[in-house]
Amino acid sequence: LWMTVLDSGALMTSYLQWRGVPTYYLGLGRSVGAVFGLLGTFLFPALNHHANSVPYTGLISIWVFLAFLVPIMWSSDTAMLGFVAMSRLGLWTFDLAITQITQENVLEESRGLVGSFQTTAYQSFFLFIQIIGMIISDPQDFRYLVNFSIGVVAFATVIYTLWWKSFSNSSIPNRLENADGKEREGLVTSKEKANGYGAT
Repeated sequence: LWMTVLDSGALMTSYLQWRGVPTYYLGLGRSVGAVFGLLGTFLFPALNHHANSVPYTGLISIWVFLAFLVPIMWSSDTAMLGFVAMSRLGLWTFDLAITQITQENVLEESRGLVGSFQTTAYQSFFLFIQIIGMIISDPQDFRYLVNFSIGVVAFATVIYTLWWKSFSNSSIPNRLENADGKEREGLVTSKEKANGYGAT
């Protein structure tokens, strides 16, 4: 989701300025995007309450994110700003879902490694799209970057959807709880076994 030019960043801003979009429109677009991103933080708990499943909440939110981006392929410059701003609603809701999924389903001792890999991955994707932007540097070709970005988000959406179906059908418990007398679900590490956790 980070390998995109549809983020009100430097590439998109430079293109819109080249197209003659007034600066105050660009500032307004970023402000509206921030508001929709904030709304996403309020939407997440409400949506999760009704969905009763964090992975399903993530599924809904990533499809909402994609749904706001697809019309950009045929929209005007100002409409592009609007759709990008509104897409922040789905993006930040999905981001919160991924964070909670990681907290609930990754062993505590592995969270640092998973978090580091995630950070490295999205920074690499961001760097890659900047390099592509330098290669396809003619503003008249910016639409190729737009279509590529939407294609990447669509691919990520399909991958997450497939994961959600696999996760939903899996018999492996998806939550780890402290072994403090409560029922513990999930995997028991070798260290925990040595300490007597998970014994029947």
